[in-house]
Amino acid sequence: MTDLTGIGSLPSVLPPEVRKGGKEAKEAYAAALGFERMLVKQLTKSLTDSAAIGGAEKGQSGSPAA
Repeated sequence: MTDLTGIGSLPSVLPPEVRKGGKEAKEAYAAALGFERMLVKQLTKSLTDSAAIGGAEKGQSGSPAA
């Protein structure tokens, strides 16, 4: 999560509520972004693993059937 430590250095990208909210709001926003990043990584890995397993079992190339 070292990417999120510099979140305050980019005030123009932060939502107005976070900019006006102070340190606590910025920390909560950074935590939310970290959670979202972790969730997307897990979902992507799960989908990739699932597609690889399903394609290997059914002999498909991984592309959807027409």
